[in-house]
Amino acid sequence: MGTEGRHTRISRRQFIRAGAGAGAAGILSSRGLAAAPAATVGPRTRALRQDTGTPKTGGNLIAAGTGDIKFDPYFNVVPARFVYSQFFSSLFDYRGEDPLAPHPQLAETWQEEEKAITVTLRKGVKFHNGREMVAQDIVDNIARAKDESLGHYLFSIFDPSVEGSEVVDNYTVKIHYKKVHPVKLDDLAALFIIPKEAMENIGSTPVGSGPFKYESYMPGDSMVATRFEDYWEENLPYLDQFTVKIIADPQARLANLQSGDVDAVDSLAASDVARLKEGGEIQITNLPVGGTWYANVLNCAKPPYDNKLVRQAMNFSIDRDKINQLAYYGLAPVTQSRYLPDQFWYDEKASTFYTFDLDKAKALLAEAGLPEGFETTIVVSETVLPGSKAMAQVWQQDLEKIGVKMAIEEREQGPFYDEYFAGNYDVQAYGLGDSRLDPATYLVSGSPYRPENNKANIQGQPFFEEYVRLIGEGANSIDPAVRKPIYDRIQQIITEEGWVITTAFWLSFAGFTNRVQGYRSTIGAGHYFGDVWLAE
Repeated sequence: MGTEGRHTRISRRQFIRAGAGAGAAGILSSRGLAAAPAATVGPRTRALRQDTGTPKTGGNLIAAGTGDIKFDPYFNVVPARFVYSQFFSSLFDYRGEDPLAPHPQLAETWQEEEKAITVTLRKGVKFHNGREMVAQDIVDNIARAKDESLGHYLFSIFDPSVEGSEVVDNYTVKIHYKKVHPVKLDDLAALFIIPKEAMENIGSTPVGSGPFKYESYMPGDSMVATRFEDYWEENLPYLDQFTVKIIADPQARLANLQSGDVDAVDSLAASDVARLKEGGEIQITNLPVGGTWYANVLNCAKPPYDNKLVRQAMNFSIDRDKINQLAYYGLAPVTQSRYLPDQFWYDEKASTFYTFDLDKAKALLAEAGLPEGFETTIVVSETVLPGSKAMAQVWQQDLEKIGVKMAIEEREQGPFYDEYFAGNYDVQAYGLGDSRLDPATYLVSGSPYRPENNKANIQGQPFFEEYVRLIGEGANSIDPAVRKPIYDRIQQIITEEGWVITTAFWLSFAGFTNRVQGYRSTIGAGHYFGDVWLAE
């Protein structure tokens, strides 16, 4: 998860004032992007932060884990969301003032070119084994990220983009790219740095430069980490110890949180969030709005969804406000766009194309030769997306009014993904987004958006050739002024062609006991407890 700092720091108003002619040279500086002032970040894009009183040192924060932990951060598995940021650091993170933009972490300064980036490291950063981090460590980790044999997800990010890297001096590294690559900082925010001597056993014994040092792990029971005395951020962490208790059952995790036996629980269902908020005994936080979203994907290989008019009819038939209230307890900000209106990449035409209009939907079906409607199915998984069944039930009732009979098929997590990736679905209730704002990220990685191996099967559609060409053009510059009109057009194609029905922003909720102070949710990999403290 991540965002590209240069772009998210520019608001739409600032872009219009600056004009579309700013050249790439004007956005480069020794500290990244200094040309554009930071955009105002409203409450919709800020994560909740609980700060009361003076931070206190000491104590053991106990989090409830969902399953056995695999410590290698290159795999980014869900049961380790409480773990990665405690053990590992990266060149950039998302803990700056703008929660949707990369912020320097292990990087001190950087100079970006279209096909290269030179990064100067912070001096004195120590790994848990006592060795200082140097430029060769970055080179070693990029090589590991490009190693297909390991089977991790970073290979698909780094191998297509990075040509290689070199040590400039002990604290400076230069990374070379195969082509113009506008999302370098996003990628580097996902690359947790591991000392080479620890890589062989990193899956079982984590060694990084994070605020906590690995102590012990008993599979199925608990993991313990202790304060790293040589952590590079001054006076942090406040906690003496961090513990994860493995509690597989979601209701048992919730009961432990309410009793105070654990301090933190991840991935709360909206129904539980609504109830906990009323009680006021548990603090609730969520990801910053805008990085992930709920969507219904239409399979263009399955008639009648190979017909644009039918896809548009389905878009006009969905009542986002009603779905938010009845399925998501009013907690999912409704949208038909990937972006919020105050974000740089927002396009008004693409974001306001549809309304809830059953008469319009009915007329489009008639124009498509289906005046009596048709039968279809939607696949949902409460395990993957809590609330998706209720969403489908709301939509199902409205579709009946225009003659569309939609059967709801429930799946467990495994079959849900297997059938979707095999193309065995009509409509799939899905969660999309990698929490990174730059369009170049989700358009090449999102399963229903990407040009290759597209799981909505848009390859045979008339718009596909233009769509693929524009995706290539949009990533062929690091200048946002050049890229903005290209991505506006891409968004308009996605909206008008209607194969992805975006309904609301998908927020991931976590709960904390009231003794947890200083926590801020970020869009990076999991939860960071380096600046968290415990009240008495």
